[in-house]
Amino acid sequence: MRLIKNSFLCKILRVNGITLYPFVFVRDKAPSQLLLNHEMIHLEQVRRLGLWKFYTSYLMEYFKNRAAGMGHYQAYLEISYEKEAREHQENPERFLRC
Repeated sequence: MRLIKNSFLCKILRVNGITLYPFVFVRDKAPSQLLLNHEMIHLEQVRRLGLWKFYTSYLMEYFKNRAAGMGHYQAYLEISYEKEAREHQENPERFLRC
């Protein structure tokens, strides 16, 4: 994982972390292990699906959710990749072994 701490990008986007393969940008100088696990799962999702497929389907899900009337945060929460990352962030080894 190529980790960029105290990221200005995260501050601009108002997020705690974002994965832009192969980099993980985090807002804090000392991010939580849970956040790092979450972002590590996104890295693995990109590796499995490929850059193009992951990012296009991620954005398409987000915009589909917005078109369905969801607000920004709810649309983000409903993205399948986010659900998968949240589901495994406490025990990422189970996800990474798949």
